[in-house]
Amino acid sequence: MPIANSYTPGTAFAQPLSESQKEIWFSAQVSDAACAAFNQSGVLELAGGLDASALSDTLDELVARHDALRTTFSVLGEEQRVHEDLPLFCPVVDLSVHGPAEQKAKVESRLRSEVQTPFDLTKGPMIRAALMKLAAAKHLLVITVHHLICDGTSLNLLLEELAEQYSARAKAGSGAGEKARPMQFSEFVAQERESGSKRSEAEKYWVAQFETPPTFLELPTDYPRLKVRTFRGGGGFLRLDEAVAQEFRRMAAKNRCTLFAASLAAFYVLMHRLSGQTDLVVGVPISVRLTEGSNEVVGHCVNFLPLRIRLTGNPTFTEHLGNVRGMLLDALDHVDYNFGSLIQKLNLPRHPTRGPLVSTMFNVDHIRKDFEWEGLEVELRSNPFCLTNFDFSLSLEDHGGRLEAHCLHSADMFEAATIGRWLRHFEMVLRGAAANPQCRIGELPLLTAAEQELLVNCSGTEEHLIRDLLPKELAALTRPGTAGLEMYVLDAYGQFAVPGVAGELCIAGLPLSEIALPDAKLLNNPARAHDGNLLFRTGYRAKYLGNGDVEILDAVRPVESAPAEIEAAPRAACSGVQSKLTEIWREVMGLDSIEPTDDFFDLGGHSLLITQIVARVRATFAVQLSLRDFFEAPTIRDLAGMIEQQIMQEVQQLPEIQADRLAEALAVA
Repeated sequence: MPIANSYTPGTAFAQPLSESQKEIWFSAQVSDAACAAFNQSGVLELAGGLDASALSDTLDELVARHDALRTTFSVLGEEQRVHEDLPLFCPVVDLSVHGPAEQKAKVESRLRSEVQTPFDLTKGPMIRAALMKLAAAKHLLVITVHHLICDGTSLNLLLEELAEQYSARAKAGSGAGEKARPMQFSEFVAQERESGSKRSEAEKYWVAQFETPPTFLELPTDYPRLKVRTFRGGGGFLRLDEAVAQEFRRMAAKNRCTLFAASLAAFYVLMHRLSGQTDLVVGVPISVRLTEGSNEVVGHCVNFLPLRIRLTGNPTFTEHLGNVRGMLLDALDHVDYNFGSLIQKLNLPRHPTRGPLVSTMFNVDHIRKDFEWEGLEVELRSNPFCLTNFDFSLSLEDHGGRLEAHCLHSADMFEAATIGRWLRHFEMVLRGAAANPQCRIGELPLLTAAEQELLVNCSGTEEHLIRDLLPKELAALTRPGTAGLEMYVLDAYGQFAVPGVAGELCIAGLPLSEIALPDAKLLNNPARAHDGNLLFRTGYRAKYLGNGDVEILDAVRPVESAPAEIEAAPRAACSGVQSKLTEIWREVMGLDSIEPTDDFFDLGGHSLLITQIVARVRATFAVQLSLRDFFEAPTIRDLAGMIEQQIMQEVQQLPEIQADRLAEALAVA
């Protein structure tokens, strides 16, 4: 099979893997479960009269249209092979003859099999579909793809095309007619190989970020980490309170942050409060669809960025948000480097119990679920039977008006109930940050009122157990029958520790006024903060269990605390490039009208749109516009002024004759 540098319609060819694909291919070689952990699976509930023949033809058309879906990989992973034809067989399983209970069991079995069965990377295809008939007018369509050939954006593109092409066939008995050929993934990979200088600069940045290796993030587990990963996963879901979601969006916009940056900051707070660690690394998948036409590419078009931040000094959420925004902008300016290359450059060892460098992942997905299928009502949902590469990952799905938190976790390490509590803690961080962004991160509430009430109500215990934990001089003052002795577990910030998280055991109800104690042994009682009630610090580590009971662990060790800095934003004047900028913004954002003073974030702008606009501006005006520059000038007028200023600085450095010629050319333009 010949090696090709670009896509040639109607021919089979091979080309090297992209840098991001190489890391996934390597990780998938560990075991069948490791390979299946990269499966992405979606379930379409189809209600109405389904044309199964039109569906089958449409699936074949998708495979023919996108070369990534006809791709396999060589045994040693040195190349990927695009085939002229790679048939996609979609079996139809009739479950309508079974009763409700048996049908449900068979559906679950099939869904589990679809997502947990590994793909054969050498033979393909690396996409599969299955149709389950539940009743005459009710079907489930399961589509599963491997992450090597399809990222999350690509899967959404495929679902949109599937709806469009099926509807055309169902109406007219044939496809939607000749469609413009989209950019192929092979072309995308070829373009990536040409960006060598950018990659070199990005490599320096990322290597510097990890000059000092971080420690692994140690979340509080329900079960010990296994010696060898099974990749067995579980899922969790929480629809966030709509009022909280709206207030959090407003807070983010007021601080010139996208929903992504603000919610990532909240996720860091949650990880910090759960682990007690201050040096945190969270993995984030970032789209690198920056060139014209790349928005329609189906393939693996993301770089996985390990975003590191240090949370020390107990900053306010606003200060923390400023730090996260600055770190994120710097990272996005160096997006042309992939995770696998960094691991090799750092020469990090592979560990059998966890992945390198990153054990948690965060993402924000902008979801479209209103796919229109001719004659059908359709609902999209994720496949609940999953494998996972991470200890814990959270994806915030943005459905326009509402937010949904979806998570995957290692089922070998965490109970579903624990993950459910963490999702509620995340919502509480959003609620607290939205209500008071000047609140320090150590004081942001994690527990709901009901959860805190449970801990307070369960704080009493047998008095002789409490006396055994006290120094002799205090124990002597607690006579049998003393009322009101209670045990609390507090975190490093003096707040109630959330269940499962180790904190310091403290005692309430002691006659502390009868003995002289150093201030370091006393803490304010968070359950009675209003009346100055004090607690005695025992020096023992303990944790709450899910039912509110206290488990004593061992002698206490100090827990670390939390950084800050907020950037200023310069403003520039407007210029004649406004009209071209307006054209770019309208095309990228899909808006008919934009005023020069309209704020990008008020128009609904998000991270992916920023990267697309910046890439177009760089190509159009030949300027070195950074993502940080864009955040500092979020209107067309201000951005135009910044571009004009940069052009004028370059013109002033030219010899006089070249400057005159450039001025003439600009005047003509």
